[in-house]
Amino acid sequence: MVLENLFPPIPSELILPLAATSGSLLGALFLYGLGASTLRTLNFLQRVAARMSRWEHGRMNGYSEDLRCRIVSAVQRGMPKSQAARTYEVSLSSVKRYANKAARGGPLAPKRSPGSLPKLDEKAGRLLAADLEERPCATLQDRCDYLQAATGLSVSRATVCRAIARIGSTRKKGGE
Repeated sequence: MVLENLFPPIPSELILPLAATSGSLLGALFLYGLGASTLRTLNFLQRVAARMSRWEHGRMNGYSEDLRCRIVSAVQRGMPKSQAARTYEVSLSSVKRYANKAARGGPLAPKRSPGSLPKLDEKAGRLLAADLEERPCATLQDRCDYLQAATGLSVSRATVCRAIARIGSTRKKGGE
């Protein structure tokens, strides 16, 4: 409208589409920038999710011995440690640790995961499976008492419940 006052012979039908086009162009550029930043954020989140997919139940699994050997051999062939970390998608500290272990002649195999051993051994698992077949309607406390009498192990109802879940039995009672 301001241009129409400056240049009266130019009809407003020519000026308004130009104003609308520049406004829509600015709006489109803003939305493009917003979309590009969103895509960068999504790419970042996908990389984080890919790294987190190596975790199970909040614990990280160790890298395989094969991957560790490939990392060490790449470093021994002259690849910089930082490049090896990027190539194999592991942390730089892991590459350094594996290279140091190999230089000292130590094993590259991952250590056993920490944690206590299961309270119920294979014998107790077999007894529990047999008890499930024999007495399908028994309560968890009955099964705890049975295991204590048979093996001398004092276990909680939660332990028995987890053991039953590992066996694969359902909670449905009776043959209905």
